[in-house]
Amino acid sequence: MSEYYIKQPDTDHARGPLSLEQLISLGETGNVTEDTLLYDEGTEKWKPLTAFPDILPLLFPERKTLTLNRIEAVPTEDHVANEIAEGNVKPAISTDSILAAASGDTKDTRHIGRRKESKEKAASMAVPGIAALLTISAIALIFPAKNLVIEAISSETALMSIFVNPMVLIGLIYAASALGVFLGVTTLFPLVRIIGAITVGLMGYLFWAWGNPFLAYCAILMGSGLFGATISTRYFWMLTCLVIGFIGAVSIAYFAITGVIVYP
Repeated sequence: MSEYYIKQPDTDHARGPLSLEQLISLGETGNVTEDTLLYDEGTEKWKPLTAFPDILPLLFPERKTLTLNRIEAVPTEDHVANEIAEGNVKPAISTDSILAAASGDTKDTRHIGRRKESKEKAASMAVPGIAALLTISAIALIFPAKNLVIEAISSETALMSIFVNPMVLIGLIYAASALGVFLGVTTLFPLVRIIGAITVGLMGYLFWAWGNPFLAYCAILMGSGLFGATISTRYFWMLTCLVIGFIGAVSIAYFAITGVIVYP
């Protein structure tokens, strides 16, 4: 049938013609029931919709019924732990794991957090560490010529003699750089890096030429530590470079103060 006519059992009023889509729409809105009569053109009689098995499922599709599952006993913590250990149950996501993921403290991201922490420690140590190393180095280089430096304050002749003494000149550059770094002028780091390289080459050579290989090694340690500290971005390497630099600088300062170092 392409056209349908329906009516309620308690009335003679019929509706139609209706298409199948309209009939289905009436079923969805509840305007027809299983007792609603449908005109059968073959028998020319009114029959309830239940007599039309090909149309009835379209109007009243079966709905899934809600069933309640049997409530199982609440498992104990030991039972859950055993199930997880055997691989039968995956552990549930806890609040702590959610907070850890939000803060980046998970197994997959923990190395990123450690790297960031290492960089922060290195940055906080760089300025005071490099400034202190420069200060000790300046004292170590200037102290053997302290009398010359004092005379240079009032005498132009003595002032000129400072500029022909490479050790004193480097010491003064160290002192000026230390003051700048103490004041937070981190743009001096490239200059400090150059000073460290000069210390390794020039001072190492001069001490060696003056017949003191031990001081030459100390100068190499001092310059290498200073150079490395200006380029280190990790806490471990920053600390290592500063320790190496302090070993060389303190050794030279000790021999300078005790009078072992005498400039030619």
